[in-house]
Amino acid sequence: MDDTPSARPAVTVRETSAATVLLDPVRRRNLEPFMRAERSISEAAREVGVPVKDMAYRVKRFAALGLLESTREQPRGGRAIRFYRAPEQFFVPFAVLPEPDLEEMVDALVRPLQTLAVQGTVHAMVSAEEGLVDWGWLLQLHEQGVSVGPAPGPDAGREPFERLLLGEAVPMLLSWAPLRLTRERARELRQALVEVLLRFQADDGPEPFILGLTLAPLEEDLWSERGEP
Repeated sequence: MDDTPSARPAVTVRETSAATVLLDPVRRRNLEPFMRAERSISEAAREVGVPVKDMAYRVKRFAALGLLESTREQPRGGRAIRFYRAPEQFFVPFAVLPEPDLEEMVDALVRPLQTLAVQGTVHAMVSAEEGLVDWGWLLQLHEQGVSVGPAPGPDAGREPFERLLLGEAVPMLLSWAPLRLTRERARELRQALVEVLLRFQADDGPEPFILGLTLAPLEEDLWSERGEP
């Protein structure tokens, strides 16, 4: 069988129940054999490594949700073998998902990259020979509570900051900047950030880095809780 994906257009999913199945990696794993090629239930069960009866139950569920369909039957002694096929591409509109599910999905996509960024930052902090050696965590009391953030030591002056950002220290930046902008200025900032990303993305240097750019509007209560003190 040919497992090479075709250029067929994505099938748009309109039902929340079907979208929830597709976006759950554990349940979607049982659908993937049928997305790759036409499969019988036993073939898909063998590919995924689950009992045939479990795959049969899941296929029935997938079919009820419109995620796959029966393509043909192969005669044999006794009951015929039925084959199934699922689209190679699905499109799930954001509007189909309840807000908590959408938040969970975005978090699931972003969190592994955030973990890489944290690991890289910590490695740079530990291995730095200059710049970060004068830095630590600064705790400050404000009306809304205590804020915690990286800062140069009280006796370090501005020199460590300049060495860190402008000198020969390990090239890294850890910064979350609460901003108050008009929508037009926010669009200008987004455009500027995208242009910088595209300019450096064209490089093919020997050392890997990770860059995360996030610009999102905050509700006023979130600003008060997590933004500028």
